[in-house]
Amino acid sequence: MYSPSVELTRHGVIIHTGGDPEPYEVSDVGDLLHLWHWRLEGVDPEFTLGDLARLVSSAGDLDVLSVLLNTPLHEVLEPAGAEGPNPDWPLRYLEVCNVALPTRYHPDPHHPDVPFQMIADDGSVIAHEAQAVPCGGPLEILIAVSDPDELTGYVEISRVVAPERHGTWGGPYHVMRMLRGCGAAGPGNEPASEEGRYDLFFAAFGELAHLPLRYNADVAFEGRGEDGEDSTGQVAITVGEFLHAVFWGLGFNGSPEQRIAMRDAVGQRHPDFAGNGGHPLLRWSAPWVH
Repeated sequence: MYSPSVELTRHGVIIHTGGDPEPYEVSDVGDLLHLWHWRLEGVDPEFTLGDLARLVSSAGDLDVLSVLLNTPLHEVLEPAGAEGPNPDWPLRYLEVCNVALPTRYHPDPHHPDVPFQMIADDGSVIAHEAQAVPCGGPLEILIAVSDPDELTGYVEISRVVAPERHGTWGGPYHVMRMLRGCGAAGPGNEPASEEGRYDLFFAAFGELAHLPLRYNADVAFEGRGEDGEDSTGQVAITVGEFLHAVFWGLGFNGSPEQRIAMRDAVGQRHPDFAGNGGHPLLRWSAPWVH
């Protein structure tokens, strides 16, 4: 059975329904929702983040789309000050990638885990739950703050022995779609190496809108192959999943103003923050549950 698909181009949306490709006009939110679960066939190499933003804006009802994408689109798409392409940044394009998150922990029977422990003043272990929080200072130790006593409201503060895990994580896996920036590319404009991939945590929409946008279908499952090696493959993505990855990635940690403010604050506290190539982009590090 043929699966209808969508192609994103600088000239508009193209749909594939079994016959000749046809242009598709998005004039309201219903037009966009009609394509939500269609497979994304491809993205024009010149299609930019700004083009995608214009496509979403043409749907009109950003409040509805904000709920579906779990991000405040009005804030994400609003320019923040004097934004624009930054020539000092190494980014050449943006890509939506796949991250396979292992969800099951397998303890090592030959190397038992060390549990979380709270240590009282006399050195004994206090056997009740507490919340561990970082304690500032040169030692960077952990302390534990217990829940307030129901009668007195007293909060107990104790030293913590951090837990140690010596097992491994494995499947089943949860595949998460994420947005990242790519800089240095290989011969023939091949996808960037791991060294040329960047987290966009502190980047705002207006600083990225001019960059081409791509989908990287590759996915690696850690330790799933023979002899515990990583197993790789490719997975398709729907239009809705692609939109969610892009705009959630641009909005989950604040508006453009908040992102830039955080970036400036970190730069003031850590002067070497922008010393890596003269830009504030963090090296890409895939999130793991362990």
